[in-house]
Amino acid sequence: MSDPADADRDRLTTLLRAWSSGDGAAADAVLALVYGRLRQLAARRLHAAGGIALQPTELANELVLNLLDAEVDWQDRAHFFRTVAVAMRNILHDVARRQASVKRGGDQRRVTFDAAEAVALD
Repeated sequence: MSDPADADRDRLTTLLRAWSSGDGAAADAVLALVYGRLRQLAARRLHAAGGIALQPTELANELVLNLLDAEVDWQDRAHFFRTVAVAMRNILHDVARRQASVKRGGDQRRVTFDAAEAVALD
């Protein structure tokens, strides 16, 4: 008798390879199959990162958008989840960088010297 977990792994690998071949329906099936797991991973990452103003669903959705935009030749389930881990880390780094920028005045409006001079002369 075969293990259901092995069947799921094989199904995911088959779907990933179909996605790599351009099958949009396979991409949808992969995401439907793994979305809950992606959200769990996002929740764990956010908990470990601490201080990042992002919800697990937001991180998972951003990750899905990145995956859909990427053209990857998926090898198997392990390759997919390694790629997910790297992409998630990159998203979190980008968010942290933006938050740090705002904290240090990065959200202030930039004014050129010419514009400042025009205002000062009025």
